[in-house]
Amino acid sequence: MAVFAWAGQTQNPLELEVKGSVEVANQSAALMVGPIDCDSDSDVFFMLPAGMGLPNAINRISADGRKTTHFSLASVPEFERSEVVGYSVGLDDQVYVLTAKDGRDPYVIRFDKDGQFGSVAKLEVGKGAILRRIAVGAGGNYLIGGSQQDGEKLIAKQLDRIFNGHGQMIASVKLVKHVTPAPGLKTPAANLKVSDIPHLDADQMKKVEELQQVVDLSVVRAGEDGNFYFSRFDPKGPVFVVAPSGEVVKEINLVAPKEPGFELLDVKVSKGRLAVAYQGEPPPGGTAPVKIYVYDIQTEKEIAEYHHENRQIGVAWACYSPDTFTFISSDENGKMRLVTASAR
Repeated sequence: MAVFAWAGQTQNPLELEVKGSVEVANQSAALMVGPIDCDSDSDVFFMLPAGMGLPNAINRISADGRKTTHFSLASVPEFERSEVVGYSVGLDDQVYVLTAKDGRDPYVIRFDKDGQFGSVAKLEVGKGAILRRIAVGAGGNYLIGGSQQDGEKLIAKQLDRIFNGHGQMIASVKLVKHVTPAPGLKTPAANLKVSDIPHLDADQMKKVEELQQVVDLSVVRAGEDGNFYFSRFDPKGPVFVVAPSGEVVKEINLVAPKEPGFELLDVKVSKGRLAVAYQGEPPPGGTAPVKIYVYDIQTEKEIAEYHHENRQIGVAWACYSPDTFTFISSDENGKMRLVTASAR
């Protein structure tokens, strides 16, 4: 495995400005939850919260804002009341939904581009697995991750595996760098048990929760090069480049914002570039600042930095194509808009 570290050069930050904006028919921006994704036509995808008549289904909004397509498990026999745990828009523009039957056995449901049910694959995983993320690679394999309960231990261990389209496990992904232990805990986090909860104060419990979030909220994307791009839910990453075999072939160290309060927002891959976005704390009555760093995947060098605090753009980042960004935003009345932004 090749591991490269690069200190990076200071880039002149480029401010994102609105280049185009379209209204989405009959959609409120409030009725949207992440993750947010995009297909090759710049159509955007997001999840609907449970209780909207579609058990947290997925919506696709066409790039011109005129057409909405539903991808709902309610249309899949035996999965009518199942929950969408995660989803991925494949490089073939089909939609792959991670779910569980009866809250136990995990499955991947494939929908075609028109929202019609295509196929079901049951995943071969052990007991205690809690799956949370999925990416679909160029060869049709899935990288699926989450965590797995290890006996009575309080913090579940990370689990990331590659499956073929039939749900058969091909490989386990073994990340070189592990989650950093939380300071301030009398007992190492890895050794804490569920029975230790009553003995932890509020600050210690917060540290435990933050450690579990790093595992649970990690982001994985598929690249056109056939590799998967896995990022910790941590401003400094790193981003692991994972081959279809499960081997980590590269680590890209990130240059996180120097200002305090910024958290990882999302990671996207396009045409040999890796874009990593961060969201800061919003000022009173204002819009949260967004910073996006772009890296050349081959050289691992940071090649551009973008930023904005524009309410019209917002923080719901959907599409990236060098060097244009699409966000899901809203107007003054809360109606959804698709906003295209780029630098001056």
